[in-house]
Amino acid sequence: MDCFTLQGQRSPIDHGLYVWNKYVKRALASKIAIVAHSAGGAVVMSMLSEFTDHFKKKVVAIALSDSYPDITHAPRDVRKHFEKVSVAIKV
Repeated sequence: MDCFTLQGQRSPIDHGLYVWNKYVKRALASKIAIVAHSAGGAVVMSMLSEFTDHFKKKVVAIALSDSYPDITHAPRDVRKHFEKVSVAIKV
């Protein structure tokens, strides 16, 4: 097991989906902000694609640091929400 592997998850995307399903879905927070660095943009896109309705309802801001997620193949409503709540931060 390398330093980036967490028990039960094979990749950062698997881990992101696990965390969303296990913790974020159950959270009482009405608004969620996400900070994603590097590959975190791909993780965010996976969460948005997998949990679209809940994600769109809860996530109000996404800050991307050195991250350029590919949204070109996402459905139009997913792209619109991502573009609405995201900002890229140059570091």
